[in-house]
Amino acid sequence: MSRAILFTGNTRHRVNWFGKMVLQVEEIVYRPDLALPLSPFVDRMRPVEVWRDATQHDMHTLRLLDLNAKRKAAGEPPIE
Repeated sequence: MSRAILFTGNTRHRVNWFGKMVLQVEEIVYRPDLALPLSPFVDRMRPVEVWRDATQHDMHTLRLLDLNAKRKAAGEPPIE
C-alpha cells in the first residue's frame, strides 16, 4: 500500500530539550479509517494532518513555495 502525502506548506516551531528551536512542517497523510465497515465499495482512507520535524529537503520546498508566491504576485511565471 502506497502512502500518499500532501505537503501543505504550513509551519510552526517547537523547542527541544536543549532549548533549541526546531522547525516543523504540516503534511496531510491518508490513513485507513477503521471505524468504517470493510467493503469493496467503501473508500476507508481519510486525510489526517500530521506535524513532523522539517528536513533540509523541506526547507528547499518551502523556499520554492515562497518564491513562486512572490513571482505570481508580480505577474511572472512560476519556477519549476
